[in-house]
Amino acid sequence: MMRALALLVLLAGCASPMMPSVEQASPNELQALACGEENADQCGEVVAVYDNVTQTMYLPKLWTKEELTDYRQSILIHEFVHHVQGLRGEHLTVCSGDREREAYQVQMAYLKSKGHQNPMELMKLGPLMYMSVTTCGYN
Repeated sequence: MMRALALLVLLAGCASPMMPSVEQASPNELQALACGEENADQCGEVVAVYDNVTQTMYLPKLWTKEELTDYRQSILIHEFVHHVQGLRGEHLTVCSGDREREAYQVQMAYLKSKGHQNPMELMKLGPLMYMSVTTCGYN
């Protein structure tokens, strides 16, 4: 897992990457972080969040290192992609849809490398939802 993250940093061209902080949050806290306090109840399920300002990955409180399944590791990788994007300054210049597309592509490639033939099904990510979060101008 750490080799995969180190490779990601190397491929991203970051000179001296800082590892992000990692915090655990309740489902309600994750929704508030992702959608704002005022919209949290309309947010839907949020699996994890990366905050560019604090360079912090927020993961569910219930996760333990003993339960790091391929799927959960893929979520860590997805959020780490956002960290690398932030180090490259892309959170200021690249639309959120393009950033999400890159993170999902890396996440799905990781899951495929672990033998999962249909990563989107494992991630419970339908084609319409994927299109809506990876398209610029709609999010």
